[in-house]
Amino acid sequence: MITVAKLAVYPLLVWLILGRMMQLDAFWVNVGVLIACLPSAGNIYVLAQRHDADPQQVSAAILLSTIVSVVSFPCVAWLALD
Repeated sequence: MITVAKLAVYPLLVWLILGRMMQLDAFWVNVGVLIACLPSAGNIYVLAQRHDADPQQVSAAILLSTIVSVVSFPCVAWLALD
């Protein structure tokens, strides 16, 4: 569920805020959406490990988001830059 939120809901939210509410130039909206579509960073695992926040589950979420983003990022890039 966290991967869906990170790779689908978050970019949509960024698009709504930057494009519709703030009415920024299309270039900046595309940049924001593409950055939001990137997979979860590995530093999240380090933070989870330091704060005893289930590092195995965080590691699995990072791996899943990276695998899914192999397909989702090019698709969103194609839609955003078209």
